[in-house]
Amino acid sequence: LSLLNKTKISMSNDETRHYLNGIYIHLTESEKKSYLTGVATDSHRLSSSSISLNKTDNFKPFILPKKTVFQLCNLIQDNNNDDVVLKSSDTKIQFQIGKSKIISKVIDGKFPDYEKVIPVSNDKLLQVEAEPFFNAIDRVSTVNQDKTPTVKLQFENNSIKIMATSTDSNKGDEEVAANYAADGLEILFNSKYILDLQDVVEGDTLILELLNQSSPVIVKDPKDTTSLFILMPMRV
Repeated sequence: LSLLNKTKISMSNDETRHYLNGIYIHLTESEKKSYLTGVATDSHRLSSSSISLNKTDNFKPFILPKKTVFQLCNLIQDNNNDDVVLKSSDTKIQFQIGKSKIISKVIDGKFPDYEKVIPVSNDKLLQVEAEPFFNAIDRVSTVNQDKTPTVKLQFENNSIKIMATSTDSNKGDEEVAANYAADGLEILFNSKYILDLQDVVEGDTLILELLNQSSPVIVKDPKDTTSLFILMPMRV
């Protein structure tokens, strides 16, 4: 369930790129362990989450449609203690949980090579307490009722300044303490994308890996080392 919950926030609504309207479920390996990994992206953000696996037989990767994702989340929640048994063919997927079954078509299409967009050179590290950070963004972003709610984050010596302005000149700003010792940096984000992370982060702190104002930012939850989130900055 956590694999679906942590990745579904990044599913796309773009009907022209139907292969992004779901979660890409596939096998990955890390340090000689096998994982079942889910990835979703709407090209403005990306979520990836993995769970370790004991055995895998002839597993074929597939893209699970958005509607099935929500149905499956509800079913798993209602049958919390039951294992999920998964069977797949080229066009369909079946999930059995307890006495319940869901059979779904899979999305026909090729999921993009998402590993190419995961930055490898983000060398500016910031650590911040999750709750004060999300709360400050929530308060400041209420100023901006535009269609795309934008916040500017100013990363400075051991602090994040959060600022927003609206088209009718309302302003909001707050400062949150953070562990940050790299060069100063200003980045614009869609505040909704940051606040969506609030429901999927388990730990009390967040780690942000930064590079510059136009490069993707990696967000990690130290309590869950098998998940990561990527936010694309907004263009000025």
